Amino acid sequence: MLMACYAANLDKEGFVVGACDPGFCATNLNGNSGFKDPRDGAKVIVRMVEAPKEDVHGAMIDETSKEPW
Repeated sequence: MLMACYAANLDKEGFVVGACDPGFCATNLNGNSGFKDPRDGAKVIVRMVEAPKEDVHGAMIDETSKEPW
């Protein structure tokens, strides 16, 4: 809900607000128990950062889909 509020309030100022889910990656934070390589999880983040505003603003992005808020 916080991200949706930021997206609505900051849109007029030109900010892009979205959220991404890299998936359950094996990292030090979870004792390397994740089933994805962190490099694969990072691809979602990079794709989101490079995407046009229309593709990510006000949405949750994961590896395969885009869900609007």
